[in-house]
Amino acid sequence: MNRRCVIRLALAISTIVLIAGCSYVSYKEYYSATEQYSEIWKLAGFRYSTFEDGSFFFPKEIENLEVKDFYCRYDEQIPLGEGIQVFLGIQYTDEKIFNDELERILTVAFNCNEYFEKAGFSAYATRLGDDYSYEYALLDKEQQVIYYIYLQSLPKDEVEFDHSFLPIGYTENGKITSATS
Repeated sequence: MNRRCVIRLALAISTIVLIAGCSYVSYKEYYSATEQYSEIWKLAGFRYSTFEDGSFFFPKEIENLEVKDFYCRYDEQIPLGEGIQVFLGIQYTDEKIFNDELERILTVAFNCNEYFEKAGFSAYATRLGDDYSYEYALLDKEQQVIYYIYLQSLPKDEVEFDHSFLPIGYTENGKITSATS
């Protein structure tokens, strides 16, 4: 290979790396029908061993619950892997069922209120930035609503739900700059 070809090849590779590093390239797939809820946990790439049959943190089933909001966006990031966001809002109309769910969450999660500014909400997480993954719930005890959220490897500008539900300092690919910023 002559020197000119080597230089052209090096420039082409550098340009591709530069373009890929500066933008978020992915094939996005959306799930928003509650009937699809059980399907999302079968998608490849969740960074949690307990996702084989679904998350132990999210409700196992949502058929008999009052779903306020549900969607999942599954990104096949080219060539890096998967980016995932799951947002589930449940209105618990029965106080006993709400309290039972709160107790269940307390047994598997830690309190992380210092990472959130959402007024009137309590925050609990199983993952908060581990390997660029987040699994947490924001609870509105007065309204008996729980928002379950899972994020993985997503820049802040790719998160489609209200950013007030994100941890303080959430930045690119799920890093947190500071809990007090």
